[in-house]
Amino acid sequence: MNQATDKIYIANNFSANVTALDGNFKSDATISTVIFPYDLAVNSTTNKIYVTSFNPYAYATQTSVAVIDGATDQSTTVTDPNAADPIAVAVNPITNKIYVANIGNVGKNGTNVGSITVIEGVTNSITNIVDPKAFGPHALSVNPVSDKVYIANVDSISGSGNGGVTLLDGATNSFVTITDPSARTTGNAFGAAEVAVDSATGKVYVANSASNNITVIDGATNATATIADPKAASPVALAVNPATEKIYVANSGSGNVTVIDGGAIATSFTLFVKLEGNGSGAIDGNPAGIVCGSLCSASFASGTTVTLTASAASGSIFSGWSGACSGTGTCSVTVTANESVIATFSAASLPDFSLKPASASLTAQRSGQVADVITIAPQNGNFASTIQLSCAVSGPAPMPTCALSPSSVTPGTNPATSTLAVIAPTSSAGLTLPEGRLSSPLYAVLLSMPFALIGLGLASGKSKARRRPLWFLCSLFLGFVAIQTGCGGGSSSQQMQPQNYIVIVTGTSGAIQRTAQVTVTVQ
Repeated sequence: MNQATDKIYIANNFSANVTALDGNFKSDATISTVIFPYDLAVNSTTNKIYVTSFNPYAYATQTSVAVIDGATDQSTTVTDPNAADPIAVAVNPITNKIYVANIGNVGKNGTNVGSITVIEGVTNSITNIVDPKAFGPHALSVNPVSDKVYIANVDSISGSGNGGVTLLDGATNSFVTITDPSARTTGNAFGAAEVAVDSATGKVYVANSASNNITVIDGATNATATIADPKAASPVALAVNPATEKIYVANSGSGNVTVIDGGAIATSFTLFVKLEGNGSGAIDGNPAGIVCGSLCSASFASGTTVTLTASAASGSIFSGWSGACSGTGTCSVTVTANESVIATFSAASLPDFSLKPASASLTAQRSGQVADVITIAPQNGNFASTIQLSCAVSGPAPMPTCALSPSSVTPGTNPATSTLAVIAPTSSAGLTLPEGRLSSPLYAVLLSMPFALIGLGLASGKSKARRRPLWFLCSLFLGFVAIQTGCGGGSSSQQMQPQNYIVIVTGTSGAIQRTAQVTVTVQ
């Protein structure tokens, strides 16, 4: 309808003409146009009417759009040689540009997957634009305020059943493809009214004809939200009332109309991240917002895909996602409702090592040497650091000495060895006397003193002079015997006794320290 002239235009697909009615719905004119007029759009500013040419049952492929001068009811033709079956048209009255969705002729009589024709309203010059991700563009709508064009596609070029919406920037003719993962746009390839724009809010509404839902696009962020009506089937057309923010959706499969309150549609949702497990780590989100452990929730525009990356702290490993994600790689969540993700970190089994002697006990002769082999085995995988080895002896003096060769090893993934050498002392603390006796030569001296005194007394007396030499000799003999006994001569209980020593082997690498014990008997 041209509100400026109060005229209504009707495309007659099988008549090759357009009917013009006045405001009282009385016939004003019948205007000859292109063959198979299908969809039309009015530029009230220039009083021009644009009419597409399409018929799904016609074998021939159309390439032209009719332009009607509303003042004279005269029709001219604009042809795009790269177009195939122009099905839908929309106008930006501010920029005086006309946008045509060409559905293509694949499956009909050719290989054209569809394109978009841009017509300059003043010169009728054309530009043909192809979205390589889109198959069969068939409906479109313009936001004149933002100068953006939204084109619904029958399918994706890969045949996924979800063609998404091609967003065309009217100023640059550049484009992006917006996809709602919950949408199914395959189904009604002949619908031309499946996209509507609310210029006041910037929201875009798309009827997903192979489902029971519509997609809402945030014009500022391109985020999407899905609204489903359980009583609806096959929505094929919709319209927006900007004054009331009400959206009306015609459902061809259920024979009813869905009414949506646009003002109540949520445009952002919250993503929650929770850390669990006996380990520790951090989560980083892209786009920015989630930095967990410090910030574990953030709001995102509906339809935003947030990618989460887990980083385990030292001594921990990342065990995996649960909730809205799974696995151990990056987590990608498309936020169309409030979502929760759980990241589990577990304490890691850090590389370690063990020490083990070939023999836990050794026997050595005094002044002799014995050897043992110490095995240094990696634990929990590869131990790539150097281990310093040392040994220490404890026991009675004099003690043996010990040494290790080599004194440092780097096991890696295989056990390493080091030879422990123990050298026994030349004497031992095992020299003992019979129980209850004094030790050392002092005992022998004390034991011999009475006999010596007796002998001296007898030798100095005046009586019995003849016997003095005999008594003196006897006392000397008894003293000699006492000295021999005190010094341990001739007694088996006075032999060297075996002594036990403990050798501790220590391996040190950074903060890790492990030990092994060997008992050494010296005899």
